[in-house]
Amino acid sequence: MRYTAAMANEKAVYAPGELDKIKGRLGPLGEKEAKRMQKMLGGEVGRERTEYEDAKIADAIAAEKEAAGGKGKARKSGQRIIEVAGAGQDEERAAAPVRASLPVPRPKYAQRVRMDACCADAEFGIKTAFQSLVSKLSFFNAPQDKVSVRFVKYIILEYYKQIEIVVHATRLLYPRNNKDLEAALKKLSPFAALVLDTLRQWKLDALSREIARLQRNPRAVRVQDFSRLLKEFYRPLVLLEKLSAEEHIQGAFDKLHRALFMENPSAQTEALRSNIADALAALEYTRFHIHRFMYPLLMKILSDVYLPYEEFFSRNRAAFLAFLNVSEESVIAPALWQEDEQAALEAALDSSDPPLPPLAAPPEPAASAAAPAEPEPDAATTHADVAATRADAAATRAEGAEVRAAHTMKKRNDAEQRALDKGLDTLELLFPDAGWKRLDKNPDLYPYFADLLDLKKNSAIISPLDPSQSVLVLARIAGELLVGFRSMQFALNFGEEDGITPILDQWQRILEESFYGNYIPKIDEYARIFDPSKSRRPKTTYAMNLLNDIHWMRRYYFFPHYEYKSGIPPSFSKKNVTALYATVRDLRRMLTEIAEDIDAVKKNGGLESGAVYLKAKNAEAPYHFEIENPLSKRLGLLLPKKQRTNITLVYFTLAICAVLDERLNNPASAAYQADREVVYRSLNNEGREPVLWVEKRTDVAALMQKSIAECKGAS
Repeated sequence: MRYTAAMANEKAVYAPGELDKIKGRLGPLGEKEAKRMQKMLGGEVGRERTEYEDAKIADAIAAEKEAAGGKGKARKSGQRIIEVAGAGQDEERAAAPVRASLPVPRPKYAQRVRMDACCADAEFGIKTAFQSLVSKLSFFNAPQDKVSVRFVKYIILEYYKQIEIVVHATRLLYPRNNKDLEAALKKLSPFAALVLDTLRQWKLDALSREIARLQRNPRAVRVQDFSRLLKEFYRPLVLLEKLSAEEHIQGAFDKLHRALFMENPSAQTEALRSNIADALAALEYTRFHIHRFMYPLLMKILSDVYLPYEEFFSRNRAAFLAFLNVSEESVIAPALWQEDEQAALEAALDSSDPPLPPLAAPPEPAASAAAPAEPEPDAATTHADVAATRADAAATRAEGAEVRAAHTMKKRNDAEQRALDKGLDTLELLFPDAGWKRLDKNPDLYPYFADLLDLKKNSAIISPLDPSQSVLVLARIAGELLVGFRSMQFALNFGEEDGITPILDQWQRILEESFYGNYIPKIDEYARIFDPSKSRRPKTTYAMNLLNDIHWMRRYYFFPHYEYKSGIPPSFSKKNVTALYATVRDLRRMLTEIAEDIDAVKKNGGLESGAVYLKAKNAEAPYHFEIENPLSKRLGLLLPKKQRTNITLVYFTLAICAVLDERLNNPASAAYQADREVVYRSLNNEGREPVLWVEKRTDVAALMQKSIAECKGAS
């Protein structure tokens, strides 16, 4: 149904709320009086326009005024309008792109609630659980469609970094100002030139401006405010959506390598391979993961009904392309690649030149003087030979993809291993001979730390084979160090809500809730069911429910990759769980940001050169603990006075958090290889007769004194 300006004055159709106003002016009327007035006045019963109809009329009026040269009001206050460029026009090349107001119908209550619940899902993190709850409780009027502060401040930056890797790596290999290389690549493969130009022209400056604009006031950001950012994010992905990663995009980089080789035969270096591997890995993550993570924002903007990810883009294809100002003809078709390959095949048939080495192939060893010369290629090369060559090249590209992926993974693993080694060295320095170097073998940490960290007595029930024992000790150590962070002066956009300050405030509460409030009492209760006379555990419903809860707690509180499948749900709600693993992950990220800021100031010459700390303003000030604790005392014994600063405290805490994060969030860590059947501390670790008392170590203080003496002797 098309609404026109004339419909605004349609008979018997009133503006929203107008009938109520008329009734209010008339006052209360009885049934007889109402019928008498209807006979006297005549006419038909009218109706009110819906808000959606009102918005359509307002847009039609504005369009007619614009066509007549008038400006007019584009929309009523509160109406959601999305500006889209005319479909089929290139925003960069069109002299005067057509603009149209695209009103989005307000979703009905049920659909709005489903959309907001999707946005609040942990996978997306676009809204908070509280915002989703407010939406559910707003039956009559939709609440302000705001976005999570954490999403605006942190998550969107992580997505931007992936795009930045892709664009910077592509521009490094294929600079925009190298016209000779550009001409050579277009001659060699127009398809590759088109694909790589799409990547290098990704508008990083526009994305960064939009993110900076949103972060100026993150608490006031609404879904509609992401409109421009979504356009710049999705446009290149749509242009490349029909292309496969291995054959087409990787093939484009292969062609670029050939062009670079022709320009400079020494261009094939390890740095080149590393840049391309990083670009392909980041692009793959962006295309297949971030593309999904951002879709609820698009759904809120373009659709009035909830749709799962798999259906949204197909059912809203036209609106999506119009929103991005992209036509179907602009999307790069795989057929262009086939045309390039056919042209290359024909050129190979007419040429006797040997093929250039593919991108992923390792450099060939230099031929020795005694080696026999290769025979000249036969000019009568057959189509079958060339087809075989193409098949070999395709196999080489596939092998190259595996090599690049393995290279990228190796770099990440190496970085994680360095962080883990540094963390273990730090722990060994603070707590010598506690067993940190044997952490993968699950040493018993309770006897060492029972008195040192004042662990509660019931903590002894956790089996040393249970990796949550080391998690408890590491979390307590980190918590003692975090006390010193209260004297740090954080930047306003770093220490407020969803920043580091709430973690400092809630750390102890999270440990109390997870370990002492739930996990340890369940284990203790389960252990006491043991019947010594039968030497086995009774398989009662009560015992099985306790064991079921213990396994679910391991997964919800500590180990998100813990594989536990049960047809019985836990007796507690996941909504009431504050996951320690998520808090540790956020803390490590924030500490890394502070450490990177400190390193940047050092590289720029320190405070004397005019550099400033952006995260922790008083980073060079002496650290301060209002009340001495075991960690502050040990730091004081180990460090000279000039090193007792907030910088040192950040480095020590980050090192320990790296170990804790690895235990919790890395599915390849030794914590996930532990024996899951062992639930409580038992005799000979057999999982049968429980042990409720543990002898504590008495050499802890002596070991520390010995370590201090060795450190001073070495210095």
